[in-house]
Amino acid sequence: MWITKPVEHKKIIYVEILRIIAILFVIFNHTGDNGFTLFNGYYGSNAPQYLIFLMISIITRVNVPLFLMISGMLLLGKDEPLSYIWKKRIPKYAICLVIFSLFLYFRSIGYKLSDFSLYSFAKKLFTGGIAINYWYIYLYIAFLIVLPFLRSVAKELNGKSVIYLLILQFIFNAFLVIFPFLIAKKLVEYEYHINPAMVTADVVFYPLMGYYLGNKVKKVKGKAVLIFAGLSIVSVLISMFMTWYKTGFMNESDDVTKPFIDCLRAITSIFVFLLIRYIFEGKKMPVIVEKVLCCLGGCVFGIYLIEEVVKVDLWFIYEKMYDIRFNMLDIWAYVLIVLLVSWVIVAPVRLLLGLLHKLICKKRHTAADKI
Repeated sequence: MWITKPVEHKKIIYVEILRIIAILFVIFNHTGDNGFTLFNGYYGSNAPQYLIFLMISIITRVNVPLFLMISGMLLLGKDEPLSYIWKKRIPKYAICLVIFSLFLYFRSIGYKLSDFSLYSFAKKLFTGGIAINYWYIYLYIAFLIVLPFLRSVAKELNGKSVIYLLILQFIFNAFLVIFPFLIAKKLVEYEYHINPAMVTADVVFYPLMGYYLGNKVKKVKGKAVLIFAGLSIVSVLISMFMTWYKTGFMNESDDVTKPFIDCLRAITSIFVFLLIRYIFEGKKMPVIVEKVLCCLGGCVFGIYLIEEVVKVDLWFIYEKMYDIRFNMLDIWAYVLIVLLVSWVIVAPVRLLLGLLHKLICKKRHTAADKI
């Protein structure tokens, strides 16, 4: 009889730091015109602030790639049966999606049972219309579905194939988006059948990059960090220029953030991953600092699930800060407050669930020993 034992995982400090950076950037990306797209309000009126705020927004778009790279690093090297993925991993995230979507649905109708519609809830859950911010859970479930195939690919991954992946990513997600716009002065969609989505899709590309950079690269060299720092600077500058250039041809209904803010984020994401690993891998820290980082990093998924609610309920704090507004510092202070408050809520719940899991597993083992 196979019984799941609670496994004690040794935390990798630089991975926890990457998680914390990523969730900070996620919260910032959800601030809309008050933060993430604040740059657009300065278009044509205040060039320095426009450029600085735009640069910040572009850099923060490494958030989802970092999460997928971490998942690829930690999961692609595991040897698990297909049944484990479908019985354990996928249900875990599917259940979280349903439970928290149900909570947000009840919140949207004022917690009135009389207004609850199972059909309406199911339809919105199916179409992702309950909580737009939960789109990442749908994406992550898609990643878990293709996980067995990615593990087979990861075994054969080498330097040449990684470079090939980077070239394909650049051609289909950057060059074929940027060059036609420069010629036609408008977005031109190329024939999508030519796009090798099986390797350029986020759920494939970033996990493979994370696995290679986190496992097959045994030690990050300073030279590699400097190379990707240079490439990252060029990528951000190109994204800034194209976003600025596109704004001049935009209609009011156009999304100012698409597609140029994200088209070159692969390079910046790789740079951030390499930089944090280079700085923190093998570095000794005070025990208390490590514990805090591991605790906060371990709560990131829970923080992601509730940050929108916390953000809305704490909005009065931002409104107070707005009265003494100093450029973008106030929204980042608010993002940090949302992170810390969410952590205070999630940490004890996570601790209790962990203790409950251990207790259940202990009872199962005791019962198994008696058989």
